[in-house]
Amino acid sequence: MVSKVVRARPAPASGIAKHVRGASVSTTASSKTGTEEGSVAEKVVLKRAATKGVPSTSSFAAKAETKTRTTAAVKGKTLLKHEIDDVEEGHRVFKRRHVDIPEEPIQQDESQIEADRIAAELIEADAKVVPEFKEEPVELWDDLDAGDWDDPFMVSEYVVEVCKYWKKLEVETLPQGDYMNRQAEITWEHRGILVDWILQVHARFNMLQESFLLSVNVLDRFLSKRQISIGRLQLVGLASFLIATKFEETYAPSVAEMVTLADKQYTADDILKAERYILKTLNWDLRSPGPMNWLRRGSKADHSETKARTIAKYLIEIGCLEWRLVAVVPSLISAAALWLARLTLGREEWTPNLAHYTTYSEEEILPTAKIMLEYILTNPIQHESLYKKFSSRRYFRVRRPLFLFVAILTLVVCRLAPGCWRGH
Repeated sequence: MVSKVVRARPAPASGIAKHVRGASVSTTASSKTGTEEGSVAEKVVLKRAATKGVPSTSSFAAKAETKTRTTAAVKGKTLLKHEIDDVEEGHRVFKRRHVDIPEEPIQQDESQIEADRIAAELIEADAKVVPEFKEEPVELWDDLDAGDWDDPFMVSEYVVEVCKYWKKLEVETLPQGDYMNRQAEITWEHRGILVDWILQVHARFNMLQESFLLSVNVLDRFLSKRQISIGRLQLVGLASFLIATKFEETYAPSVAEMVTLADKQYTADDILKAERYILKTLNWDLRSPGPMNWLRRGSKADHSETKARTIAKYLIEIGCLEWRLVAVVPSLISAAALWLARLTLGREEWTPNLAHYTTYSEEEILPTAKIMLEYILTNPIQHESLYKKFSSRRYFRVRRPLFLFVAILTLVVCRLAPGCWRGH
């Protein structure tokens, strides 16, 4: 019975070998099938060993199974390693595509390199220099234009630029102070008589003070460029006055009235020819700002006080008659006049607001104020029209009280500038 069983089972041994070979090829065989076949082969081997006395093959089967599993594990690891190598190879190829791209070198211009080098040297030099500490000046004046923002006539948003423009114009339209040296027949005395006569005509027509100031400026600028005879001096004065009134007044006097004022010494054609010649000589430039504009600006810092402003007008007209003030800019004439007017009224302090809005300090004003005071002290009635004009009630009779304060003014000026009266 046993021998029959042994002969009838040659196939399982080959089945075991086949199973072993199949297990070595396929690493995904079912663990359940392998276990069942292994148990059958083990039973057959044990039966044969029992019938023929052959040694047990259980150790052989265990070794075969272990070897099979080891082979499968080794092959699995080999396959996994190949897959990882492929992936890494793909990454290396991908990375090489980015790294291996040649980059073109950036070429800099030589001038740019030189500029960068110089800039670096300058930065190093600035770093070595220790900056000096400078205290910013403290502004002590008040902004008086801020309250005029709603008044279109005050143009508060442009007033600073306007004053700068005036500063430029007053220098460009300033006559030469030594032009009388080039005149052959006329002198400063002749000029003073002519200006005093123009002032008389100006008062008769009751015109603006700007008309008188501009006529004197036109006269002096013309005489700075042309020589005239003494017989034509009054004609030049008439033409200058006519030009100024046409520029400043709403209704200017006619040429016939100018002929009458000159006692018909000149015809209307003479006056018109002189007018055209003067304008051509001055290149039609009538932009002189005049002292009155600066007086209004400075009076704003003085609260527009009427008496001080009226006295300042008198002193400004002294500046038109005094030959030593011909070459002084209108802004300085106005500042000196306002300073003296305030002293006359007992207000000696020159505030930061006044210094700012007149654009002059007290030290800058003193030389011009000295000349005005000398005019009053030496011969106050040398120009009769000026004396009579400011002795009237309309101008508060400022000419009379000024004599009472002239000594005080002299003392104040000498106290502020001890050497100002030495010589001329």
